[in-house]
Amino acid sequence: GRAVLCGLVEGEKDVLRVYNQMLQTGVTIEGLGLYGHMPYRNGNNGIWYLSFPDYYWFEIWMKYGYYHKAKEIVDAQLRYAMTEEYYFAERMDVADPYFVPWSPNASATGRMLIMLTKYYGVCNDG
Repeated sequence: GRAVLCGLVEGEKDVLRVYNQMLQTGVTIEGLGLYGHMPYRNGNNGIWYLSFPDYYWFEIWMKYGYYHKAKEIVDAQLRYAMTEEYYFAERMDVADPYFVPWSPNASATGRMLIMLTKYYGVCNDG
């Protein structure tokens, strides 16, 4: 994602090429809205790095008008990164909700606020 926003990858065709490569290598899964899969050497494939990589892809999808993909990211953050107390985390294990201690993460919360503001400022899908 950063390579695209920094200009190392330009144009919609190349962005989609990078995205498809991420799909093939398992860094993301179509429709999930998460872009930071972190498979561990011990075989644990359920760990995801949330917010930071997702934010870059949110910006990319908004830039190129793929609003449905940007919405997948917003929904994924609310579903997987937010606690009942409205805190956001940057790691998740699909099999272990206590993988990372839930604590306030100001940067993840800030990125979520930016995404919500940008998405709902541009899109009005209810």
